Amino acid sequence: MAFYIVKRIFLLIPLLLGITFISFVILKAIPGDPALIMAGERASAEDIEKIRRHLGSDRGVIGQYAGYILMLLKGELGRSYFTQKRVMDDILEKLPNTALLAMAAMLIAIPIGLLAGFISGLKNGSTVDRVISGFAITGLSVPVFWIGLILIYLISLQLKLLPPSGTGLRFLLLPAITLAMPAIASITRITRTMVIETSSMPFIKTALAKGIRPFRLYSVHIMRNIIIPVVTVIGIDFGSYLSGAVLTETIFGWNGIGRFTFEGIMKRDYPVVMGCIITATVIFIMINLFVDILYHFLDPRVRLEKDSRL
Repeated sequence: MAFYIVKRIFLLIPLLLGITFISFVILKAIPGDPALIMAGERASAEDIEKIRRHLGSDRGVIGQYAGYILMLLKGELGRSYFTQKRVMDDILEKLPNTALLAMAAMLIAIPIGLLAGFISGLKNGSTVDRVISGFAITGLSVPVFWIGLILIYLISLQLKLLPPSGTGLRFLLLPAITLAMPAIASITRITRTMVIETSSMPFIKTALAKGIRPFRLYSVHIMRNIIIPVVTVIGIDFGSYLSGAVLTETIFGWNGIGRFTFEGIMKRDYPVVMGCIITATVIFIMINLFVDILYHFLDPRVRLEKDSRL
């Protein structure tokens, strides 16, 4: 197990190099000049050129990337072009807000998704199954920004129950519900599929013939066999939310990594965007590593397979 974890962490290095290089090249190819944005439209060509030299953007892309990698090796993510604050400090300030939003969304999504998926799978082909499946498909198909805008209009503007935007506990519920909708849909669909597949297996029919109580059948025999794919979906969703829910955080004015990334893209603030990309990559890989380790304890077959390879 320890060797597996160390190997995954070392694989993070070439992955980060590849992601940073591709992201850096793409960002530089996007139309827009941060020096021009900082100087203003009425600035002289000499002033703009001075800002470019100060930012280092007068060099070629490869030279700029090499300088950025050297800075990363020193443990720095650079400074924002516009605020001159360390990107690392801004990320550490905003990351807890994103983590709070992601955890709130998953606390809503996991129980609802599991319950709806179980009911739909056990009632396969019934009207209840069709209704739940319809809601799940809708949750996956409808854009998150549209859900957010509808919730703001209905709950905040019409019913005046919750504030429409801001950061903090009193502003948490609306963005958490918005973010939870696609997660509920994906968890419902995978749970339904696995319940239907597992219920048709011979050992389930044998358990029923032996008179095992339904609660034990669902909570032990079926749950144990569907837990791996369900945990996988939950880990992917949670990792993506921790990496920053750009649309949700922007719509609701939530001061998190996603909104920070969006603002950096709009301003062509390359150190901010690159810092957010690196942070998102590390978080997503760490969540996936945690899920892999969780497999080790949830399914003995996974544990034996890994032990035999090591």
